[in-house]
Amino acid sequence: CIDAKQPVAALQLFDHAIAAVTRRDETLADTVKSLFGLGRPSGHNESNRAIFQRDTPVDLSSLRLSDPVLAAIIKAHTRLGQPEKARSAFYDGTMNLDNPTLMTESANNALEALLDIGIDECMSFLDAMDESCFNPSTFLVIARHHARNGKWPEVGAIYNRARDAGCISEELGLLTMQAVCESEMKSGKIKVLRTIVSDISRSIGMRSSDDWLRSVYWKIKKHCGFHHARVSSYPRHSFCILSSTL
Repeated sequence: CIDAKQPVAALQLFDHAIAAVTRRDETLADTVKSLFGLGRPSGHNESNRAIFQRDTPVDLSSLRLSDPVLAAIIKAHTRLGQPEKARSAFYDGTMNLDNPTLMTESANNALEALLDIGIDECMSFLDAMDESCFNPSTFLVIARHHARNGKWPEVGAIYNRARDAGCISEELGLLTMQAVCESEMKSGKIKVLRTIVSDISRSIGMRSSDDWLRSVYWKIKKHCGFHHARVSSYPRHSFCILSSTL
């Protein structure tokens, strides 16, 4: 339902499913039938029509939800423009967990939802997150936001934080290279760019920086500009080098 851009239907179906599977007075067969609205006596017609009209929201803190299910609930609230409810869903859904590292997708979705409130709310949530929940997507969400808004120094700061956490990725590296090219640094850009190239090539297991440059040459041109990346005649960087005019 969420993928079909019907987040309301997703939340309603989840509410209906939880109500069905948590009934204590039904056999498994009865539960499955009630979940799909099958095998009910005629006296249940009124309740059928009221299935999606519960006034009391589901208490997520009392449930043992998997990461994908909680992540979907958070995404549904985000699609509905309800970032506060998305954050509450994350906290309620993880309240009783012993191991928060099991909920990395949910944490990332909550982080993305808070961007609708503001970057400060998002960063406060990131600061409060258990570092064991960090993964490359965690930082990429914020870097994309800064890139869309042309806040290039902030992209560099997020890259450094991801690097310290061991959570860099190819896309984050390319965004950061674009940030360096767009920045007002008067000198040292080439050194910074080559450091990023070295970081990313090592992180994805490339034998050398040149191998990674060859594999993403046109992506680098897209992010850094056609005048900043060119084929080189130098043996050391035989395929691609970032222009020394930087």
